Amino acid sequence: MTDGKMSYEIRPMAERDTDEVVRIINAHEPTDGDCAARYYAEYFGDPQRIASADEEPLVAVEEGGVIGVCGFQPDAYLTPDIYWLSWFYVDQTCRGRGVGSALLQRVIESVRAFEARKLFVDTSSDPIYQDAVELYERFGFQVEGVLADYYEEGEDSIMLGMRM
Repeated sequence: MTDGKMSYEIRPMAERDTDEVVRIINAHEPTDGDCAARYYAEYFGDPQRIASADEEPLVAVEEGGVIGVCGFQPDAYLTPDIYWLSWFYVDQTCRGRGVGSALLQRVIESVRAFEARKLFVDTSSDPIYQDAVELYERFGFQVEGVLADYYEEGEDSIMLGMRM
């Protein structure tokens, strides 16, 4: 932020952004980086998904470089009016500047426009994700479930939901 104004823009992710997005995710968690690379290859390889308003990855861009990513997609089981937050990461050097809040707010606005019932996100109980959990809670998400030892012994999956 500069003088109270964003020095970055939020726009739909383009295929050309994939390497930068995966780099940001990989810097935080290499396993997630590998999964994200596969997700974006599938997404950008499917013209129907790209054309659908139901799924959209977004990026925050500053001075031509990607500094954050976040998106949404419909429920994998096609449950009506349910959406999931997808791949929400901010470059480590840009945290604390409101980039994550701006991306999350944009996703919430987009999902509300669909008259969705709920928006969900799943994350890890690992302490490296604590800031993310706190951000979700500030925006109104509530813990709705915990899958014990999901990722590994002692690392749970936390599911948070938000009524739209």
